[in-house]
Amino acid sequence: MLYFVGILWNELRARVGAVRSPERRDLGASALEWAIIAAISVVIATIIGTVVYNIVNNKSSDIQKCGSQPVGGKC
Repeated sequence: MLYFVGILWNELRARVGAVRSPERRDLGASALEWAIIAAISVVIATIIGTVVYNIVNNKSSDIQKCGSQPVGGKC
């Protein structure tokens, strides 16, 4: 059991050392880039959702106006 813990400890130290190496310093920038891409995607989805909501809302009010007309009336 202790042998297994030693192997895990050495593996953890190797991975932490690899992350701290100077060659991998630019990985933080990629995380920032993903955050910016995600934020832009949320903004675009919000705009599209607002446009669709407004179209559906306008069409539903038109249907409501036509629904109150007598049969054969013009909408």
